[in-house]
Amino acid sequence: MGKYYESICAVCPYYVGEASHKIVCDGSAIYEDTNIHLTFALERKKREHKGRFCYAFEFARCPIAAKLTELAQEQKFPSRPGESEIDLGDVVDDDEWGDE
Repeated sequence: MGKYYESICAVCPYYVGEASHKIVCDGSAIYEDTNIHLTFALERKKREHKGRFCYAFEFARCPIAAKLTELAQEQKFPSRPGESEIDLGDVVDDDEWGDE
């Protein structure tokens, strides 16, 4: 990746690497075999972003990771005409069934 490096601290599944003012994310959910370069005007802002999203298990709250996840899910599970979508909010925990 040239002058880029990878951090072993990153937990985000889309994290590819970084440079001084840049974070590189896997963009394959948009176009196959592509990366997204997120460039920050200030190194401090990049560090804040990494600490908040890339290095934490809060990466799902990152606007880029959230959109990439949404796009990846649409590609894997396209809805078909006449097929209803599954609302994961309706999934019942096994403990709620009790002993019958």
